[in-house]
Amino acid sequence: MHRVVLVDDQVLFVESLKSVIQNRADDFEVVGAFYDADTALGAIEALKPDLVLMDVRMPGIDGVQATRKVMELCPDTRVVMLTTYDEDEYLTRAFQYGAVGYLLKDMPPDSLLACMRSAVSGQFQMPTKLANRLLTKDQSAAGVSDADLPDWLYDLSRKERSILRLIVEGYTNDEIARQVFLAPQTVKNYISRLYGKADVDSRPHLIRVSRSYIAYL
Repeated sequence: MHRVVLVDDQVLFVESLKSVIQNRADDFEVVGAFYDADTALGAIEALKPDLVLMDVRMPGIDGVQATRKVMELCPDTRVVMLTTYDEDEYLTRAFQYGAVGYLLKDMPPDSLLACMRSAVSGQFQMPTKLANRLLTKDQSAAGVSDADLPDWLYDLSRKERSILRLIVEGYTNDEIARQVFLAPQTVKNYISRLYGKADVDSRPHLIRVSRSYIAYL
């Protein structure tokens, strides 16, 4: 059973989300619901949940800053931002501070639950439209040329390049498996090799070091 904490200043939304989780997911338990991040942080340190669903804008400390504090207090806890705001600044800062997902509140409940399950296992979660927007912006700002490519990128096989591109675009392992016609476990094996070649230790880290090179994948 995965333990979940909800942090959002919209009381009705929190109660609705709690009901969705309790009624549709027998593998999650809501162990706390808080309406501001300041109150939530002390409880999160005590509860040590597997997952925190965190709003971005709240009274007092905002959700992005709260995410950084959660990572300091409970480094094994996964944080997913769940918000109506899709501004690039929030996205970038959230991932810099350790969030493993950035989701929008208008997504279907079953899709949210699927993303929660993936996030608990450390899989990076973000809508494809947001990932593509960030990638386009990063490539334009970076002005990457062939001379700037890291050596490890040349060492990737065609399949590894395809999988890396899909990771950077925000696809889950199961979605990648369907697109490249491989078993999910085989995709996981490929991703482990990508971690080694890129010298990273997590999916968000792999995305950060790779997204400027997506045009070459």
